[in-house]
Amino acid sequence: MLAVGIEAQFAGTLAVYAPMFLIPQLHLRDGVGLAAATLVAAAPRFGSLLAIFGWGVLVDRFGERRVLAAGFALTVLGWLVALAAETVPELGAALVVVGLGASCVNSASGRVVAFWFPPRRRGLAMGIRQGSQPLGIAAAAAVVPALAAAHGTRAALAVPAAVCLLTAVLCAVAVVDPPRAAAGDDTVRSSPANPYRRDRSLPRLHLSSAMMMVPQIAIWTFAVLWLIETWSWSPARAGGLVAGCQVAGAVVRASAGAWSDRVGSRLRPMRFVAVASAVVMAALGLLGETELGIGLLVAASLVTLADNGLGVTAVAEAGGDRWGGRAIGVHSTGQLVVSSMAPSALEVVLRTGGYGWMFGLVAVLPLAAFWTLPIASETAGWGPRSVP
Repeated sequence: MLAVGIEAQFAGTLAVYAPMFLIPQLHLRDGVGLAAATLVAAAPRFGSLLAIFGWGVLVDRFGERRVLAAGFALTVLGWLVALAAETVPELGAALVVVGLGASCVNSASGRVVAFWFPPRRRGLAMGIRQGSQPLGIAAAAAVVPALAAAHGTRAALAVPAAVCLLTAVLCAVAVVDPPRAAAGDDTVRSSPANPYRRDRSLPRLHLSSAMMMVPQIAIWTFAVLWLIETWSWSPARAGGLVAGCQVAGAVVRASAGAWSDRVGSRLRPMRFVAVASAVVMAALGLLGETELGIGLLVAASLVTLADNGLGVTAVAEAGGDRWGGRAIGVHSTGQLVVSSMAPSALEVVLRTGGYGWMFGLVAVLPLAAFWTLPIASETAGWGPRSVP
């Protein structure tokens, strides 16, 4: 189930982010305006934002296997329409459908991994699963631009389409839904009541994770441009460094999950990551143009990636086996909203004050997350230590 969850998350990430790397092909070779090309690239994320919570509701009601198979079947349908599209609006609409289907993976594969593992191993398993997200982005960055340049837009779209088709079949055949809570079962935690009515812990966790995501977005969005403009690197060299950091980030996420298993807490390691993120982003803002700049960028790329698996695991444990899908859906919706809005806000700061101010101001958000994380609620109620 871990292997299937990893592959499904990889395929979902590839589906959502592959069009982002088509912007050069669409704009420079296909003659599409930059604004239109950017909208096309963002279309899968818009589709995901519309559907991600709904998939979580369906997961809690109908189970993981059905949702994953249906979601990726819808994604394949979107890819087929995209491959046949003759106009930019047709392509954009098809990619919205791709995002609608691919967003099933956030809730469904998260539950598959979380609840097939006992608490003492769940953090590591979820960290490995979350590591497939940066690997998906790295694969898109490595394959899509080169394939589009050599063979055109349709050839580049055919690769994620084939991966999603394989994933739909794999999920339909191989996924086994994790058990619901039963007497004496120590692998899951039953939560028949709405956890959002219990207290404010889950909203606080969603907010903290969203704030901690902004430094990641700052690095993903502007690192290549910063290396080119500040250090005169070539685009290929800058992209290679960023892709390498994404691959290393997968190891960081798995290590953070294993750490949370060892200490019996998801949120205490998250607080440590929040402080580390604030320190390294502030240092990058202050010293980015010195000889320490490249090293600080690499450190920031790795540190800011560490918390995602911890947050999703904590949300699944807080939601329990009856509300975990919906809780992960709400959590992922917040992440998508932030990832959609933050680049524009950061660009305004960059244009006004430069890279130093942008990186430095971003450091404030993980510090705020440090104080927002509901540590007491995890210890007293739904954390891994509360499970027998």
